[in-house]
Amino acid sequence: MKFYEAKKLKSQNGAMDSVAQLDIMKGMKHILNDEIGSMKATSILLKAFLWDPIFNKPGWKPELFDLPNEEVRQTYEKKFKDLTPFICLFNRLKKNYRMEQVQIIIAKLSVPASVPYLAKTFKPNPDIKDIDKFRQDMTDYLGKGTGFEWTEKVSADKKEVIYKFTRCAYIEILRAYGMEYAASMACYCDPIIFDNCTPELYFKRDHFIQRLREGCDTPRSLATELIVRPFSTTIFTALALNSSS
Repeated sequence: MKFYEAKKLKSQNGAMDSVAQLDIMKGMKHILNDEIGSMKATSILLKAFLWDPIFNKPGWKPELFDLPNEEVRQTYEKKFKDLTPFICLFNRLKKNYRMEQVQIIIAKLSVPASVPYLAKTFKPNPDIKDIDKFRQDMTDYLGKGTGFEWTEKVSADKKEVIYKFTRCAYIEILRAYGMEYAASMACYCDPIIFDNCTPELYFKRDHFIQRLREGCDTPRSLATELIVRPFSTTIFTALALNSSS
């Protein structure tokens, strides 16, 4: 089957919604309880989410990113603000635990931190039977797309679409502020979201955005691919429409 580059649809949303911090705290609490104990977990979460973003706020460092225009710069700064409590939590944990342990804890927290947000913001059409309707849902979810870079290819019969993401602001910010493990885990919440929000779709991921080999200073290299297709097993990262649709 041949695929052709498709023109991106116009988003009906201006930008992705802001992160709901309370939901994130709830999602993190039980995991942090197991890692450092309930009392310490409660204390450090309250400080990281309520105190530090005001009194110990990490600095925004736009020079760490490739920001080609003002619109992209504003989007990345907004994503940074969304992630500020997460960065504060990372910084607080570093004061009391070994770096390797902190990296592991933050990585474990990345999925429960993301799922509540995605579950509220990704609102696909409940009766997806058309590739273009799904593409519109994805476009609306991503907003103007200034926090991401991707291409879309549609099959000749218009029954499949391949998404290839080559930039993600969240992953780049996590890496820039030292959270390598969390950056590697950032997309692991996707199967949970797609399985629950779009049960009529089949999801499978091939690989994640990651750094190029040593010696290259760019944080974007290998792409994440999503394929929408009639339900079947595939070696690619896939979102597949049930054949019964």
